[in-house]
Amino acid sequence: MLPKQCHDNTQETNGSWYVLYTKPRHEKKLAERLRSEGWTVYCRLRKTTKQWSDRKKVVEEALFPSFIFIQCEAHVRDQVFVHASAVRYLYWLRKPALCVKKKCNPLNIGWGKWKLMKILPLNPFQWVRKFV
Repeated sequence: MLPKQCHDNTQETNGSWYVLYTKPRHEKKLAERLRSEGWTVYCRLRKTTKQWSDRKKVVEEALFPSFIFIQCEAHVRDQVFVHASAVRYLYWLRKPALCVKKKCNPLNIGWGKWKLMKILPLNPFQWVRKFV
């Protein structure tokens, strides 16, 4: 059973945001399973068109492949590993990497703008202009 800090799906949770590494193409499934258990999870999806030899299909894929963001207290963060899709946390200097609330709180930094953006492939040695 999860403690109340992680069982609440609101933004008022006191826990930190962690970056959880998943198996390839398991982001959406793992995020749904963790949400159903009461974890606060963020997994941004985008719609892309995939083409096969006989058809085209619009599919949802993760904006950050093999990563999801999870908010919880430090003493319960290892409970996500009951799912086989969860691999490990992202580490920095031998400690789980934390997302600072001011800089990368995934619910507040405006990732909704990705809907309006089109991601284009770049060619080698192509000049890129940054628009502010």
